Amino acid sequence: MRRRIFRAGAAVTAVAGLTAGSGPAQATSLEALLLTGGSIAPPMAPDALTTGLAAASRAYADSRFAELTRGLPSLLSGLHIARDQAAGRQREALAGHLARAYVLASSVSTKLGDDAIAWVLADRALTASREPATGW
Repeated sequence: MRRRIFRAGAAVTAVAGLTAGSGPAQATSLEALLLTGGSIAPPMAPDALTTGLAAASRAYADSRFAELTRGLPSLLSGLHIARDQAAGRQREALAGHLARAYVLASSVSTKLGDDAIAWVLADRALTASREPATGW
């Protein structure tokens, strides 16, 4: 557990140094994508999360990246909370939605030129997609 915490802290420190050349608002938004998973957003209904994911996909398709980087942290947080509280098939569906949200976050990070954050987010997408229905 300590090694995981250390690695996460080291990754955030390294990423913070790599994003120093980016604009402050952009860097802050992209870094917020890394720090989700806590309780940024209140618990939301699975239908609202599905609708939010569809809206995020449309924003990406329409190249509204600033809007997407502002909205994704709360969507990711809501998906984490909902997945952790769900069981069975609903948990599997929410894990898939979480993986898709991380793919979007990784893609927008790449579009905005921050490959280091994109790699971390892509790894989180892979982790979310591999999670068994019974939890960690």
